[in-house]
Amino acid sequence: PPPPPPPLPPSHELHAGGVFNGVDSKHMHGKVGVLPDGTPAWSPRPMQGVETHEDKVRHHKPNCFNVRRSDAIALDRDVPDVRHPDCKKISYDINKLPATSVVFVFFNEPPSPLYRSIHSVLNRSPPQLLHEIVLVDDGSDAPWLLEPLEDYIKLLPKVKLTRTGYRAGLMRARTHGAEHATGETVTFLDSHIEVNQGWLEPLMARIGEDRKHVVMPHIDSIDADSFSYRWWWWRAQHVVWVMEQGYLFLYLSLSLYLLSLSLSVFARGCVFFFPCFFSSCVLCACVFSGLFCCASFDRKQTRVLSVSSSLLHMNFFFLRVCCTRIPSPVRVFAGVSELLLLQRHTLNTHP
Repeated sequence: PPPPPPPLPPSHELHAGGVFNGVDSKHMHGKVGVLPDGTPAWSPRPMQGVETHEDKVRHHKPNCFNVRRSDAIALDRDVPDVRHPDCKKISYDINKLPATSVVFVFFNEPPSPLYRSIHSVLNRSPPQLLHEIVLVDDGSDAPWLLEPLEDYIKLLPKVKLTRTGYRAGLMRARTHGAEHATGETVTFLDSHIEVNQGWLEPLMARIGEDRKHVVMPHIDSIDADSFSYRWWWWRAQHVVWVMEQGYLFLYLSLSLYLLSLSLSVFARGCVFFFPCFFSSCVLCACVFSGLFCCASFDRKQTRVLSVSSSLLHMNFFFLRVCCTRIPSPVRVFAGVSELLLLQRHTLNTHP
């Protein structure tokens, strides 16, 4: 492939401190995307009339979301703060947390979702934690992503643009962005997202605990047609609940499977029936109690999962190593499951 062109100078080099005027709780980097005369460089275009089915089909091509609806929404719109009240009470010493370079990779992205993604990161990220925003153009040929984009990012702090010069693909383009990032950490985001209040502090706090941590935020959704903010209707802010519920149901199905296997072992006269049967019964009790803890949003679910994982390790050890009368495919399945659970058990599951 041809060598990529040099990146444009970051816009925050043109603005001292990387923060504009008008800083408040909703605009942590000031009023961005504003022309010298005080007018916004990009303005929404209100929808006219009723959108027919044929209009929606046309507006969804080729991006699989309603571009016309996106064009009708302001770049600095408010989104509901769906964090749990306990999460809002946590305070972070942001001066001790690492700063990050946010990398956006895009290819022929429409301007409104791309600009809204950049605005949301600037508006809801503490200046101390946001080192820069790196835009990676992965070989776009859309005219609005050429000179118009270069002119627009001059109105944004801490933003720089680099182009691969050819269609490199998502992972190569992200690597390209990481190579041009100069922050202590790198955060990869899609080019049609919106971050919420307090999104960055917990991520940087986790990495601050251990630089080997690879963290991921809870991801809600934006309706592809109406562009309305959508989240889990019961308590979307409990990331652990969503993840651990799936693991608990997995543990439940495996424990019932182990119960049936232990009965099979007993029928074959294996001496390891009793430890398998007893630990499987205890495992079922732990899983049911864990589901109850999840339903009540209790932090005790983490300890329940730890006990459940340990019991599963013991069961799989008996089945894989000791119960030689069990067919080989079952022992192979038990060994693979044990490795997966061991990997799962080492993950950080605290909210």
